[in-house]
Amino acid sequence: MSDFAVVSFNGRLGPMKFFEVGAKKTVKASFSIAINKSRRVNDGQGDDGGNWIKTVAWLPCIAWGAVAIYLKDRGKSGMPIAGHGDWKTESYEKDGKKLSFSSVNIAVIALPPDYSNAKPQIEKAVEVKEELPEEDTPF
Repeated sequence: MSDFAVVSFNGRLGPMKFFEVGAKKTVKASFSIAINKSRRVNDGQGDDGGNWIKTVAWLPCIAWGAVAIYLKDRGKSGMPIAGHGDWKTESYEKDGKKLSFSSVNIAVIALPPDYSNAKPQIEKAVEVKEELPEEDTPF
């Protein structure tokens, strides 16, 4: 039995594991998303009558096919990530006990752009700006 609900998230990418599944060797990624949560506790401390408590919630995720390959090629633990997918709870039996596992089956993800080659372009732009004579500057 499984339940579905649409989940949208943003957080930081946790450690990833990649597998090849089935005869077609479909790529599967298993990973977690760290999501920061803050809440106020009214404990009478602090100027505003309460303190903020920061916690981290881990969202277990699974990605298949093209999304998994994209993560494998571009994803790094700790980088920002956003996306959405279906929340799925699966029940199974092991050693006579009924167990369940919940995760997000990822449909769409967004990772930050790759700026690894941006520095040489920025340095070149700075060099061009320094070559302009001061009298030609309109301000």
